[in-house]
Amino acid sequence: MKTAQVNLAFLRGHVKHGQMTQLANKLNMHPNTLSRKLRGDRSMTIDELNGIAKALRIGVDEFIAFKEDGDQPIEDDNPLSIARFEEAAAEVRQRYDAAGYTESDIPNIIAKVRSQMRKERENASKEA
Repeated sequence: MKTAQVNLAFLRGHVKHGQMTQLANKLNMHPNTLSRKLRGDRSMTIDELNGIAKALRIGVDEFIAFKEDGDQPIEDDNPLSIARFEEAAAEVRQRYDAAGYTESDIPNIIAKVRSQMRKERENASKEA
C-alpha cells in the first residue's frame, strides 16, 4: 500500500522569517494554526498543501513523497533548511557573545525560552 509523506521540514525551510502571517492569511487561517500544522502538531488537508505550494511558488512534488509500506522514512537533508539553521545559529552566537553570556548561563536561558514558548502556546490555544 502506498502512503504519502509530507516533508514538513522542507516546507518550514521555505517559509521566510516574518512570512508566517502573510502565508496564513492567504490560507484563511490563524498564523498559530499554520505554525502548528507546519510542526506536525495538526494535520493538513490537500487543499492547504496546494495553497502552501502555490503561495511559496514550489511544486507539491517537492515536499510530498510516496512510499510503500516498509520503506524507510524520508530524511531531511534539504540544504535550504540546513542553511537557515546555520544562519540562525550564527545570529544566536553573535547575540550571545555581544550580551556577555557564559556557558553557565545557557540552562537559565533555555528555561526562560521554554517558559515563554509555553505561555505563547497557552495564549494561542485560548484564542483558537
